[in-house]
Amino acid sequence: MMADAVGRIVAAVASVAVFLAGTCAGADDIAFETIFAASTELGCVRFPNVAVVPAADVGGINASHYVFVECYKASGDHCTVQGLPKVPNCHAYGNVCYRNTSDNGVTWSPVQRVPVTTEWARGHSSLYDPKTNKLCVHYNGGSGTRDTQWVGWRYAQCMDVRSGVWEAAVNITSQLAPACQRLLGSRQTTLQLPSGRQLFSQWLFPSHPVPYICVYASDDHGATFHTVLQVNRSSEGALTLLSNGSVYFNARPPHPPHRVTAYSSDGGSEWDVNLNSTHSPMGATTDVVPGPLLVVPRPAAHGNTSAAPTNSDSAPSPLFLALPMGPGRANMTLFRSLDNGETWSGSLLINSDYGGYAGLGVVPKRSDVLALAYESSPVPEQTGVNKCTGACSVRFSLAPTDF
Repeated sequence: MMADAVGRIVAAVASVAVFLAGTCAGADDIAFETIFAASTELGCVRFPNVAVVPAADVGGINASHYVFVECYKASGDHCTVQGLPKVPNCHAYGNVCYRNTSDNGVTWSPVQRVPVTTEWARGHSSLYDPKTNKLCVHYNGGSGTRDTQWVGWRYAQCMDVRSGVWEAAVNITSQLAPACQRLLGSRQTTLQLPSGRQLFSQWLFPSHPVPYICVYASDDHGATFHTVLQVNRSSEGALTLLSNGSVYFNARPPHPPHRVTAYSSDGGSEWDVNLNSTHSPMGATTDVVPGPLLVVPRPAAHGNTSAAPTNSDSAPSPLFLALPMGPGRANMTLFRSLDNGETWSGSLLINSDYGGYAGLGVVPKRSDVLALAYESSPVPEQTGVNKCTGACSVRFSLAPTDF
């Protein structure tokens, strides 16, 4: 890695320490590293999510952070890479790529591609299962234009984290409820409960007359899947496990300003859904995105993100949500709730320029720092390579949790 890149990450770690010490008046423009840059080789890069593999499971000193993105896209929202053909549907082509770091972002692996066998892949989400030591990616894939929305089929494909070898993809579409077989993945890191149950969310395009989401589950570590929830008048959303044992869901609304929230106290079988929820950060819905969710346990769960985030006291563990404050997709902001999402009492501006879809991950053995990957505009030196005015690149930052 180039010296200036290392310097930016070192500065990021240093800035976190400054914020935690309470000596910084503002939190704008936390140092970042651009880990995916739009180019004629990689295309536009969008929709990051973060998966964390504990150090013990990879035989290393530190945990591994994996950032998965849609890559090789000819275009994105308001973004066209020079040298690539413009396509009618800006999200049509693409694949799933990833990079990983085992030193909290100081160095990164080369860009790698999930070895899908379909012509294109999109709508990905990722999940690490500590019982099987597999890191799995679920995505929609197909060949040609199955329909104008490029939905394709739903696949699951897993990698052994020790060997780095990917298994063959499995088409799981027929296992889902009929109404949920034509939905895209919600592009967020998914959830594994202490019981071993895995939860994944999907969504129907908001241009549909009645957009809706589905949540599907596996109770046998990814061997089989079944649908557990369908919510009309909702869109892309994210899941997390609260410190009281409930599952929390927060989704972008088809019609702002209020978002959609839901709670489940039985592991995702029954849900209490609020379609016009006021229990979300207000003012962060000018250009809606799903927004990743993350509970940071007190004390930290030592990298095991599937463990219940129990507390050392009766107070709920902090819940975090990353969304752009606007105007449009600008001013990427981290919000914090100390009461399981009922209110959002804290906010931290991460970066003041473009910020769209994002992914959150823990920094193992720490409860004062988290990892954030988010869509960004290209950095200045990229302007000769592409014509990006929207999401084309992905940044990685370390951010404090105490603000």
